[in-house]
Amino acid sequence: MPPNCHAPGWEPVSLPDHAIDGLLASGGLAIACLGLIFISQLNEHSSIFDIVWRLILIGIGQSLFQSPNNSALLGSAPRDLQGSASGFLATGRVFGQSLSIALAGAIFAGLGGAAAGAMLASGHASPDQTLALQQTFVSSFRVTFLVCAGIAAIGVFTSLIRGKDTRR
Repeated sequence: MPPNCHAPGWEPVSLPDHAIDGLLASGGLAIACLGLIFISQLNEHSSIFDIVWRLILIGIGQSLFQSPNNSALLGSAPRDLQGSASGFLATGRVFGQSLSIALAGAIFAGLGGAAAGAMLASGHASPDQTLALQQTFVSSFRVTFLVCAGIAAIGVFTSLIRGKDTRR
């Protein structure tokens, strides 16, 4: 260990990856879920800072979730099948991302948020219409992100109750 990274009296502790994969992945996904809940609270008066810190929270949660989850999945595959497992993991990730965007878009559009946003962007709404359109946009936005947070919460519990590690 390089001398500048070692504190006298403290020895590095090495835990096997699988000892912390489940908790770290679950914790990361819980942080991302919390970020989604916080994002759902944004409104037309929210500042750039309000948006950015929520996105950072989601990013931190995703980064804490992704690596241990990948490690657990790939580590449970036999060595001769790890290439296939990696391909399935990548395919599952892209499919999940695509499905989540489609689901969020369908919820947002179905609740009138997309139409309200388009009308607001056009600038052709009266002041009374503008207020109603803003309310529709914000409520659609909130429901969409709360549904996403609910799905993430299911993922947290799924990650917590995953089966015993069967690393080979």
